[in-house]
Amino acid sequence: MHSTKHADGRWYALRVRSRCEKLLQVYLIGIGYQSCLPTYRARRQWMDQVKNIELPLFPGYVFCKFDFSESLQLFRMPTGISNVTCGNPLVAVDDADVLAVQRIVHSGLIYGPGPFPTSSQRISIQDGPLTGLEGNLLESDGCSRILVSVKVLRRSVAAQVNEHCFVSV
Repeated sequence: MHSTKHADGRWYALRVRSRCEKLLQVYLIGIGYQSCLPTYRARRQWMDQVKNIELPLFPGYVFCKFDFSESLQLFRMPTGISNVTCGNPLVAVDDADVLAVQRIVHSGLIYGPGPFPTSSQRISIQDGPLTGLEGNLLESDGCSRILVSVKVLRRSVAAQVNEHCFVSV
């Protein structure tokens, strides 16, 4: 996330062509907007080698903070963006969702994309870098993870947490 002159307003999820997320973020920063492109590290096999690469947590989306009245400039970009719609022309993302994702990305914990929760146990983190964060519990492969969702995208990020660090809410 970068601070800029356009820090007022709400967070929006801007949709972009696949593999153009970084290009869009550079453009947004260049014209003075606050943007957020959460990424994670993944291992991929190419031919005879394994590489660690950085991928978007929410492929096809970059978060941008702006006042809707100043948004015309954003939609004149050459990168093929469009806005997330849910019956309205533009739908804002909850600030809490973006901030929770940012906390996970900067926590130092192991994290990556997770399933969107249909129904599961809600938890609150009581200790560690995510103290106070609430989400859904995901248990698999002997690991406990907190699922934090960006509801408007119906996508989640899962961070590995110690089973002694959370309580049910």
